[in-house]
Amino acid sequence: MQCSKCKAVKYCNRACQKKHWPEHKVLCTAISHLSNKENKPLDPSDSTFVSHLTPRQHATVVGLVGKRCTVNGEINGHLVEVLWDTGAQVSIISNEFLRNFPGVAVKDISELLDTKLNLTAANGREMPYIGWVELNFRLSPCNHDLNVPFLVTEQCLDSPLIGFNVIEEIIKGSNGDAALSKVITASFTDLDSQTASVFVNFIESLNQGELCCIKTTKRDTTIPPKQSLRVTCRGNTGPVGRPTPVLFEPDETNPWPDGLEISETLLTVKKGKSSQVDIDITNNTNHEIVLRGRTSLGRLQLVQSVTPVEVKIKEPDSGNNGIQQEVPGSGTTNPVQPCDEESEVAPMCIPTHIKDIDLEGLTLAQKEMALKLLAEEADAFAKDGNDVGCIPELELDLDLEDQTPVQKNYVAVPKPLYPEVKAYIEVLLNRNFIKKSSSSYSSPVVCVRKKDQSL
Repeated sequence: MQCSKCKAVKYCNRACQKKHWPEHKVLCTAISHLSNKENKPLDPSDSTFVSHLTPRQHATVVGLVGKRCTVNGEINGHLVEVLWDTGAQVSIISNEFLRNFPGVAVKDISELLDTKLNLTAANGREMPYIGWVELNFRLSPCNHDLNVPFLVTEQCLDSPLIGFNVIEEIIKGSNGDAALSKVITASFTDLDSQTASVFVNFIESLNQGELCCIKTTKRDTTIPPKQSLRVTCRGNTGPVGRPTPVLFEPDETNPWPDGLEISETLLTVKKGKSSQVDIDITNNTNHEIVLRGRTSLGRLQLVQSVTPVEVKIKEPDSGNNGIQQEVPGSGTTNPVQPCDEESEVAPMCIPTHIKDIDLEGLTLAQKEMALKLLAEEADAFAKDGNDVGCIPELELDLDLEDQTPVQKNYVAVPKPLYPEVKAYIEVLLNRNFIKKSSSSYSSPVVCVRKKDQSL
């Protein structure tokens, strides 16, 4: 017999299958989920998924315009009927439909992005694309053209798909035009004038980033002096369809007691209309701090992407362990064995990193003594700019007030500084100045610009 759900594992009998289920459960669920994705037909209108909008905002939009929202508009002056994808920020057009615009050339995606783009449909299926085009879109009765980049796919689409940001830009770019509701009513076939007015007001007031506010529970929370406490809070996130990464941002305008520290934290909210999150709060004072019930701590922000810092470790040098000495008049090097520390020092046995020290002005006897001293203490001199020395046997005793590890909350690296921080970490790792650690003690990275503008 075999597992009826994933059909990937076979068993000798029912008892054997029941015994193995606790270990097989996670794998079985994953295999079944992937199989369902592969077998599901591609239908852009089949379901809606949360992306850039909060679950509550997305539910409101779908409630106003429906899951399959058809919009009448114009693309490069041609009257078309397009689908408005409320769950995406990407506009897509098929290569077959693009033939209606013979003068439009398909461009390479590298002109927009530095990395490869993997395009996935709402049901999880990959959508191959051949490039992108730039087209003008506008709502039919509207005179305002919007320049929209469309991804071009080889797949057959009933009509072009426009992203949520296209309609949002048209509405917010109208600057409160009184005639906008009439334009929306004419373009959105399922909206009446009253619903169109509500829809326009909602889009204009959108704050896409904020998910919900985070407050403490009804009970007072006491934080001991010089300690950190993990406080469990509940956030009304709205209808979240799957575990979603979010960023907790403390509300700096709140009148917290002096000495209280709450930092940014990367969290994950669970599926459902509400979720529990743990917020680390630090008391830096010498006395207890009491947080009253329902104290506002901050807010959860949707995360557009989570990008780990991937650093490139320099590959170790291959070849001889000895020093490479260049042969005069050629482009090759020959290995020179390092000097034995216990052997008698000879003038020609000077390591390469100190052999060029200027000894002019000394007598022959003084030069011999200096060379001998340099050879004996060669390890005290840096071999190159990456050699800072290491004393493995040196140990330091740190007296701690208690055994609780000091853990500071995650602080996001400013996006403009990200490339510099990544390069700096690579340099430190390759120089062996730092190494990866799983210590229970942690502090966030703080970026400071020096007077010479270096980081």
